[in-house]
Amino acid sequence: MQRGVYFDGWYPRQHNYHPSLPARRLRMIDDLADMRATVLVWSALGGGSVALPYLEEEAFGEIPARFRLYGFVNDSEFIGACAARGIEVLGIVFECQGWEFPVEYGPGGEILALNELRGAGRRSWVGLREFTRDTGPRSWKPFGHYFPGGLRNSLGEPVTDLWAECASRDLEGNPLHATWVEAPDREHQAYCMDRNNPVWREYLKAVIRIQVDAGVAGVQLDESETPMGAMRYGGCFCRDCVAQFRAYLKRADPADPELAGLDLDAFDYRAFLLERGFRAGDSPRTMPLYHHFCQFLAETIVTTYREMADYARGYGASAGRSVKVAGNFFNCSPEYDAMVAASDLLVTEMRITGSRQPWWFRHAAGFSQGKSWPRYSDAAP
Repeated sequence: MQRGVYFDGWYPRQHNYHPSLPARRLRMIDDLADMRATVLVWSALGGGSVALPYLEEEAFGEIPARFRLYGFVNDSEFIGACAARGIEVLGIVFECQGWEFPVEYGPGGEILALNELRGAGRRSWVGLREFTRDTGPRSWKPFGHYFPGGLRNSLGEPVTDLWAECASRDLEGNPLHATWVEAPDREHQAYCMDRNNPVWREYLKAVIRIQVDAGVAGVQLDESETPMGAMRYGGCFCRDCVAQFRAYLKRADPADPELAGLDLDAFDYRAFLLERGFRAGDSPRTMPLYHHFCQFLAETIVTTYREMADYARGYGASAGRSVKVAGNFFNCSPEYDAMVAASDLLVTEMRITGSRQPWWFRHAAGFSQGKSWPRYSDAAP
């Protein structure tokens, strides 16, 4: 068993701004060594859900001398210093989050304020949308640097807006917000992103490449049930999910009475539901074919999770390194069972504290199938 620390390291009296963890300091590693930590989760390089150049700045960016005085380091330096103390750092891949932040620019395109604004310059937005269009900060490398041939969606169309292209959609086609990570007193916006969309998977692979290049011991695939988690918001009914569900139904038992009379060659689940009077906000459980749709999502999340895990290991091997893969499996519910075999390390995020009973820990031990999982330890550096 690992002695794991859930090392978000949030600043006190401030929101936990998910996509970019607070800057790390060397003194934190002394605290981690005192805790006898062996592995850190939610611990580094979360900015990929803002943009790839933002993530690179987290990994390799310059630290001003004023901050060096207090031991601040960039994330690649933090990862290396932890490794020297026998602590493995996992890069965090926020698979379900796509961000846009308010920003204030100076006359040369430099960032004067981000997220927490102060009336310092020209107002705009910065995130996945601007990254795709090369309208981000002056310091950002262009989109073509990371994707020389561009990206094309499942229809073969060039992608001009990652944020809109890869968002999960409700029944009426509206993008779904990841409200659990948005701070209500901030203007920023996070969409639920869709791992069933091949464009988003290509983007996540680029995130993994940067994390591995920065020296992580492994990658933590957070929100590992993406896009099944969108069901609680009434989705996902994006083009890719609808097309893949059609293919799933064509493999189903033709004698199933729920499929009677359906033209599965042209079936569009979203249109099917709208024609029957369902609207965004209706409970998915009330909809016909709901159980088929849930089973479809349960199968796809395993397939795409394995694709990401295999890619991380393969990219690490190409660099001559062994890279671990961890999944966030929340309360160890059944939809995660088939992902365990593709994981080296299991992470839990118990959201229902009433489950802290002996039966749950017996369940978690059986769920792990002999794999290692960090024992929970709060960090307060």
